[in-house]
Amino acid sequence: MQFGLSEEQTLLQENINRFLNDQVPLDALRAYADGGDDRTIWQGLTDLGIAALLVPEEHGGIGLQPLDAAIVAESLGYHVAPAPFLGSAVMAPTALTLASGDFSTLLGELAGGSTRIGIAFGEAIGRRADAAVAADNGKLNGKSLFAFDADADHYLVADSKRHLYLVDAADLERKPLTTVDKSRRTVELTYDDTPATLVSNDIEVFHQTLDIGRVTLAADTLGAGLENGVFSDQIFVFLQTLREYFDKFINGRFPSLGQIRGHPADPEPGGVHSSTGDKFDNIENHLPFAKSIEIRRHGPDVVGIGRKPD
Repeated sequence: MQFGLSEEQTLLQENINRFLNDQVPLDALRAYADGGDDRTIWQGLTDLGIAALLVPEEHGGIGLQPLDAAIVAESLGYHVAPAPFLGSAVMAPTALTLASGDFSTLLGELAGGSTRIGIAFGEAIGRRADAAVAADNGKLNGKSLFAFDADADHYLVADSKRHLYLVDAADLERKPLTTVDKSRRTVELTYDDTPATLVSNDIEVFHQTLDIGRVTLAADTLGAGLENGVFSDQIFVFLQTLREYFDKFINGRFPSLGQIRGHPADPEPGGVHSSTGDKFDNIENHLPFAKSIEIRRHGPDVVGIGRKPD
């Protein structure tokens, strides 16, 4: 019995890591955090076949398995790469494939990367009194908080009964939400008699789609937490320094960032550097990326996907 990755899966992992190493450097992440978009990155991933990963072959996809998606997710987390992978390449293809209706055209568009589908499952998992999503006669009313993918063309929405609907982004109000995670953008969706296409009212379709989303996010989390991941050595030094100063913090003498920079744990005076030669002027530059990785680890709980349904 083989427990490791197959030769094909190893090759997939190597290809995706090579692309991300080349195309998602620190400058690209800073540009995204400053308001840039992820379309160039997603197009490159689409060219590698990532968007078609779980789309069945008869719809123009590759037809691989959830393990293959987890391999890609680990690499994306490892590089803290902004991309609509969770919705457009994993959860949406899963739901549309499991659904009894004919979504072949949309699946083909997902495989080709010409359409993006975001995910709005939060209100079906952690219900809020002021943000429930209700469906009636093909229309939705209510709100979805922390929906994935601010730039999606459509959204896969779970209502309070855990039925799945497809909604055009042009038909709803989309409000960007500010979070400390600069590698993902979430939005608040408001529905006001918004036209919606029923994807499935089978609770099992909801749960299977949710399960593969959780597996994918777990793999992403693993990648983000790997010791040898991008920024990991900088963050290790940053956190190690804070740990060494923690006793001063509890005694009421927490140091300034300037003092931290002068600590012996800093491998170079005036800045932390990585084994790859990336250098920072000061440790303050680590904060947004450290937060992004930390939130990326706990993001599933923030948006509801990581919580057990009520």
